[in-house]
Amino acid sequence: MKKIILILCIFFMHYSSQGQQYTLEQVDLTPTGATSSVNTYMTGINNRAYSCGYYTDSMGNNIGFVITRKGVVLIVDQSLTGSNNNKIVSINDHDIALVSSTSGGQTTLWKMYCVDEDIANFVQVNGVVQNNANALKINNNNDISGWYQGVNSRWLFVLHDSIVPPGQPVWDASRLMVGATYYNTWGASSDSANYVAGFYLDAPNYYPFICDLTNNTYQTLTAPSKTKVWGMNGAHTLVGEYQQPNGYYMAFFGDVTGNTLNLTSLAYIFQSNTIQSVANDISESGMIVGSFVDPVSNVWKGFIYRPGQDEYRYNGWDFQKHSFAMTNTDEPGALNPFWNHNYFDQYIDYMQFDNYLFDGDPLIDDCIKAKYKKNTYSKYLFPDWKSFAIEADKNFTPNGTALDKLKYKYFKKYSLFDKYKHYYGNFEGACYGFAVLSMMKYAKENSILQKFNMPYFPNFDTYTNFDSVAKTSVTRAFLHQFDKDLKMKEMDPYYYYYPQWL
Repeated sequence: MKKIILILCIFFMHYSSQGQQYTLEQVDLTPTGATSSVNTYMTGINNRAYSCGYYTDSMGNNIGFVITRKGVVLIVDQSLTGSNNNKIVSINDHDIALVSSTSGGQTTLWKMYCVDEDIANFVQVNGVVQNNANALKINNNNDISGWYQGVNSRWLFVLHDSIVPPGQPVWDASRLMVGATYYNTWGASSDSANYVAGFYLDAPNYYPFICDLTNNTYQTLTAPSKTKVWGMNGAHTLVGEYQQPNGYYMAFFGDVTGNTLNLTSLAYIFQSNTIQSVANDISESGMIVGSFVDPVSNVWKGFIYRPGQDEYRYNGWDFQKHSFAMTNTDEPGALNPFWNHNYFDQYIDYMQFDNYLFDGDPLIDDCIKAKYKKNTYSKYLFPDWKSFAIEADKNFTPNGTALDKLKYKYFKKYSLFDKYKHYYGNFEGACYGFAVLSMMKYAKENSILQKFNMPYFPNFDTYTNFDSVAKTSVTRAFLHQFDKDLKMKEMDPYYYYYPQWL
């Protein structure tokens, strides 16, 4: 198991043409320094903001991952399972992830227990009857559902790993039968009441169903032809993919009325109906994960879609307690010695990415990139490399001799990054969305009211509408976590705390 920083999880805020509010995140697990992108597949999400999936590396190996709510990525590879084909296919609300490992045609399932941003236990699942089982979901009862290829057709299955319903077998398999006719049947997701969602083949089309496995009855649903269901929540909202008239498969979600699946296409979040995509899971609160084919790189990337939300929130965070001052050394003698939003607005183009975007990865300097390889970064996110580097550049690059600039590029900047790297590992960073609050706390209080339409001294954990903060605050601040000594966190390019690094 490895823990890495999620460097390429990029956040977007969108409003659809229908006026719907939502947030959308793109997930790309391509390793830092890779010459080409890898395929990233998002497969599961729970109600505690943990998500999971797998990616395929350049050697064709599948590597599973869980992204915790703090942005820590837990990796499952050959070191844990002995196999090069490892997929994390689902995670329930107990933070138990389902790992599917395949080697030599033999599938082994594991339960991975995630506790405190780490893997607490890794347990093999017993009771798997079919060696070629394709497990797709684990619910809050630890029921594992999916499908397998039988002798002459596909079957759905549910493995009751922890709680066996009265009168039901531990391994329960079924397929859709109409009289003497049987259909290839794919099971996908089961709820705690022993209902299973999936789809069946009525050649050449695919149609969705909900199966009452206790009574072995099927509710077949009216939907567009070639509709495949891959996920279901407790309210029986279904997600999956369907073929559009233009031939492209598109992700969808939908509820059920009678025997009809009321399908809603997710084409609007991709702003195109010619991007292939699939939705694989939906939480009880309606968050959806899946993957899409990037039209530029032609590789699969993951997405996390949160309908009805217009904010990024970090629960439990109070800006009165969890922020501290940042001294403005760029304007000596200023009446207000602390950073404020006016300073940063002149540098930010929110419609484009920039060289300082990825925290923990100083993309601006080839020398630093060469010195610090990808595996030396801390496992935690930290939001302030961008402002650290900007201030350093402003102090050295606008003026000075050519020799001064060379000393900075090849000597002093190393030490600055050493200093930054040493301290940022002490913080469990949250996200960019709250960075601005640290500087706003020490700016004039009326600027909070005027800029963000918020009351004085707000508790941002309970405030529910600060979309402008999320979009404006991708620049500078520290998120106070552990009452560390803050003096050495200040940016001072002429002072180095560790002289042995010089």
